[in-house]
Formats: sequence, structure tokens, C-alpha cells
Amino acid sequence: MNTIYNNLEINNYNNLLKVEGRFRCDKCKSSRKFFCYKCSCPHPEYADIVPRVELPIQIDIIKHRQEVFGKSTSSHAKIISPDQVNIYEYPEIPDYSAETGDVILIFPSSKSVSISSLFKGISTFDFKENYGLEKGFFIGTLLKKNLDEVMSDSDRERLHRNGEHDEKIYSRDNLPFKRAVFIDSTWKQCRSIYKDPRINSIKSCVIQNRKTKFWRTQKGAPDWYLSTIEAIHQFLLEVHVSAWGIHRNYYDKSLNDLELDTSFIPPTKIFDDNDNGEKSMCKPYNGQYDNLLFFFSFLHCIIHSLDDVNGKLKMIEK
Repeated sequence: MNTIYNNLEINNYNNLLKVEGRFRCDKCKSSRKFFCYKCSCPHPEYADIVPRVELPIQIDIIKHRQEVFGKSTSSHAKIISPDQVNIYEYPEIPDYSAETGDVILIFPSSKSVSISSLFKGISTFDFKENYGLEKGFFIGTLLKKNLDEVMSDSDRERLHRNGEHDEKIYSRDNLPFKRAVFIDSTWKQCRSIYKDPRINSIKSCVIQNRKTKFWRTQKGAPDWYLSTIEAIHQFLLEVHVSAWGIHRNYYDKSLNDLELDTSFIPPTKIFDDNDNGEKSMCKPYNGQYDNLLFFFSFLHCIIHSLDDVNGKLKMIEK
């Protein structure tokens, strides 16, 4: 079966093609195909082939109540990393305002910083040039430069004074944050959620641009508007590279599948494979979180193989 991610470390999902009929979810009693997207549980007869992925931090997903469960990919993360992913339906959410030091929000606002900047201690950026965009464009959604290119003069001087490559040794216990919050909604919906003081009081971060593979794109949205599961994967990739680097072989081959500009990865973070491609948590990135895209990759292949007679993509019911 063809896949959009030929070079990523994703488990074989061909056995899912054997699923016939539907199953009744034990929790919500609804009829489902491959998994229950509302209760975040897999088909019971095929649960043993669904991978489990250990994450370095906790992930919270804030879902807009008008966002249809069946159209969202947030359940993919919950099924594959059940102990480290929580899904909340707005407005029933935690109050993050008291946890500002340990929690970050993945959201492109005018105050957002890059993931790598958090590991460097950068907290402010120079916005006077509007990132080189024409007047009137919103810098959060039309970001054209890596944020490190527009860091403030004070942070640039501090890095130069202290040595930009003074590397800190990281473990899961001393990462700059312990929890990341994602908003699962359309762009219009997420703006209203972001205004909530329980959320907008925490530091916001942006991930690097990469081309989405999602089959349900938002009308008029640029092609770097990622689905929730793509955004989580991209975020964790950047966290891991910032903390522990990336294997050269993965850098040379696998990143091509993501159509990602790799300029955000400095040469000092690329390591040769000296440990037989070990994929433990604190080793250079070699696909540790790629299986988060297990269902996403599978459904992408299924959907794009079901062209109807009019040449349009036929959506399948999960």
C-alpha cells in the first residue's frame, strides 16, 4: 500500500485493510469503522497493531465544541499516546493561568516565540519590521522568516556574550516546559478561544512551516495550516531536535517526506549514527514520534485511493 511517508518510522498498517464492517463502541455505543473518534479508542480486534508512543511532555488539546469529532485528527494522538494526551471541549478547560512557567500554548500570535528559542532562553523579538511583510498583514499567520532571524538586540547580545553553542544537557525532567496546549478548531474559532484569560496568559509559541497533507483543508487557508496531529508531530520533532539533536540519516532522508525547510536545524544538532539507530527518548531524533502519524498516514492513503467517477475525493466515514 502506498504511503505519503515512505521514509518515516511508521508501523505497517496493512492489517487495517482487513477490517470488515463496523464495530460498536463500548463507551458511546456508536457504530465506527477503524476507531471511535469521539471516545479515542481503536477497533478492539485490531488494538494490538496500533502503536504506542511515549512523549517527553504532556499534550492538552482544546477542542472547539463546534468542531466535528469525525473531522478532527486530535483523537489520533489520544489513541496512540493515551497517558500523555488529554482532550478538552471548550469552555470546559483547565485554568492554565496559574501554570505559566510549565505550560506553553502552540499558537501564532504577535508575541509567539519559536520552540528552539525557549531552549536558548530567548523571550522577546524585534517586531518593528513586521517580519518583512507588507503593512496590514497579520504576522502570526503569514510568517515568512524563522523567528531566530528577528530576535531582539538584547537577546542577540546575550547569546553572543554567553556563547550561542553552550549546550545544556537535557533530560525529560529539565525541559523548559512540561505541558503544551493545542487548539483544535478552524482559524476563526480558535481566535475566540485564544481570548480566554485562562489560555492567553501563558507563553505562546509557533512551529516551523511545513506543507500539510491533510485532506480536509480550510477554504482560503495557506498550505502550511496543519491538522492537529501534524502540528503535534512537528512540535515534538522541534522539541526533540532542540534538546537532543537529530540523526544525520533521518535528517538527510526522512525530513524530505515532511516538505519541511530544515534551515532551523543548526549543524551542531546533526549527529552521525553511532548507536545503531537507537530510538530511546534522549537520543538524537530518529523517528521516535513518527508513529503519531499512524492513522493519519493510513487514512490519507485510503481516502486518496477512493476517487469517485467525477474525479473528486470520496470521503470515507471513519
